[in-house]
Amino acid sequence: MDQEKIGQFIKKLRIDNNMTQKDFADKYHVTFQSVSKWENGKNIPDGQLLIQMSHDFNVSIDDIYRGEISKKDNKKRNITYIVGAILSIIVILIAILAINRGEDKLHFRELEATCSNFAITGNISYNKDNSYIYISSISYNTDDNSKYSKVYVNLYEHDTLLDSYTYEGESNTLKKILENVKFIEKGFDNKCSEYDNDTFYLNINAYLSNGELVNYRVPLGTSECI
Repeated sequence: MDQEKIGQFIKKLRIDNNMTQKDFADKYHVTFQSVSKWENGKNIPDGQLLIQMSHDFNVSIDDIYRGEISKKDNKKRNITYIVGAILSIIVILIAILAINRGEDKLHFRELEATCSNFAITGNISYNKDNSYIYISSISYNTDDNSKYSKVYVNLYEHDTLLDSYTYEGESNTLKKILENVKFIEKGFDNKCSEYDNDTFYLNINAYLSNGELVNYRVPLGTSECI
């Protein structure tokens, strides 16, 4: 998934509904700076806000994560506009009811690092058809000022690699390098009952300037199903 594309999609939703960034921020109880970061692809809203936007603007979660409305959805929208305003309202209500059916409802679980040296902000969301994992920040909470020239961060579900981040450049502290790591991934297992503190983890391989390897395994705990 393309974070910048998601931001442009959110921006289009706002503009198409004649809303300023402040209007949008007030609607979702955030700052206009947060809205600006969303639209510039520097961050994306948390899962609860995405669900609310899906309901408010009659778009699917898949459309938001894809950054565009599918051709199938466009065809449905055109038919809706032709039959008139009354039928449009009915179709929207039916769509919202369908989204809220037990089998289609999107569930959320917050993620957190269970290792004291690390902290993360993120969540997983899923229904019977799709699943998404989003990690917006990783913090390294130590006084380690060692400089690293290469850092590889891998996100796993059990032994399956979901996504990876590579840093190769000017030597820097691990804390600084990890500030730029974000993960947005679709398609992992979506059975709530199987999530536990051993399901997801980060594997971090960090190479010091002298070539020495430092490895961290960071388990990611999950909250109760929402």
